[in-house]
Amino acid sequence: MGALHRVRRPRLFFLSAYFFGLSFLWNGLSLVLLPMLVAPLVPEAWKNTYLGLLSFGGLALAALVQPLSGHLSDHTSTPWGRRRPWILAGTLGDFLCLALLATAGGFPALLAGYLLLQVSSNVAHGPAFGLIPDLVPPERRGAASGAKSLAEIAGLIAGGLVTGHLAGRGRPEAGLAAIGLVLAAALAATLWGVREEAVPPRSGPGSRALPGLREVLKGLREAQACHSAYFWLLGVRLLMLTAITPVQGFAQYYVQDVLRVPNPALATGQLAAAIGLSVLAAAYPAGLLADRWGPWPLNVAAGLLAGFGIAGMVFARTLGHVIALASFVGLAMGIFVSANWALATRLVPEEAGGRYLGLSNLATAGAGMLGRLAGPLIDAVNLARPGAGYLALFVVCSLLMWMGTAALFQVRRRMPGTP
Repeated sequence: MGALHRVRRPRLFFLSAYFFGLSFLWNGLSLVLLPMLVAPLVPEAWKNTYLGLLSFGGLALAALVQPLSGHLSDHTSTPWGRRRPWILAGTLGDFLCLALLATAGGFPALLAGYLLLQVSSNVAHGPAFGLIPDLVPPERRGAASGAKSLAEIAGLIAGGLVTGHLAGRGRPEAGLAAIGLVLAAALAATLWGVREEAVPPRSGPGSRALPGLREVLKGLREAQACHSAYFWLLGVRLLMLTAITPVQGFAQYYVQDVLRVPNPALATGQLAAAIGLSVLAAAYPAGLLADRWGPWPLNVAAGLLAGFGIAGMVFARTLGHVIALASFVGLAMGIFVSANWALATRLVPEEAGGRYLGLSNLATAGAGMLGRLAGPLIDAVNLARPGAGYLALFVVCSLLMWMGTAALFQVRRRMPGTP
């Protein structure tokens, strides 16, 4: 079974429960609550810019903290295992940060709470990624990735509906409290249902229990030199998620400024739920198909379909049109999240799953960072022609999605065993 001492195979429900809580947290906060909290604290004409730069700063921290914590957990040795202590510590910090956000009386306090939440959440997030390669055999990782994606999409649906309902009634603080309760339940399920064996610390020349940041960043050079297919896959993930994150991140302001929906927070929550249901329909079957057909062709299909769906939003004129197109994109992204993660778990070295899969957040958070920089562009174009900034965003994002699809052929060419 390799260097790790594998334990009894965990039930996928418990292995995935914490990812439900993380998805509920970040989708409910980013799509519904954060735009609502930012808008009254900043100038109206520049709300996309403030929201984008706030999110950019937080995701920059996530890009540093998540691979570092994942790598450190690879080298952690406790009687409780090596991942769960990090998950517990980070989540306890989350509760304090949510309380700070709920009581923020100005933009500086909101900024501080959000940045600290990114740090604490990603202290837990990186080690959580290591649970699948630690405890699930290779032939079952497609199903495990599908279950993880299923939990994340269920969190997206529930987070959108619950926080949208509470924020739509003018109670964003109640939405933050709901996030804390759900996160606590998800933490309890994973800590109780997942059992890790104590892993002895690595010994020998050059080994350390707590390696430094330099060793974490070295993983990128190793990925390029020794695992080039995985390195290219990080590039694909960066492009495709850069295409999708600004469409989601600025959705509430688009609904408010272009579609003129009376209750944009509630409408955004409903939109997130509709997207989530579409992703939910595709995510787990895509994981099973990845085990049967291989994950690469599913990644290609997902990129092509998502690009067409985003491009179609340029012509949408009602909330119903947007929901229909977003649901189509959701089906494509449901395929992508399972198939892309299944491909990643096949390409990483088994003995360093936490470090390499933690590096995937350099692409995930990097995409979020780049996507949020669309905020100033949206505002600048909107000043010249009201509403046109959002349409320009859709065009650019569809092109990025297709660029990521083209890069998948470089992944294929470098995969082990490919002629």
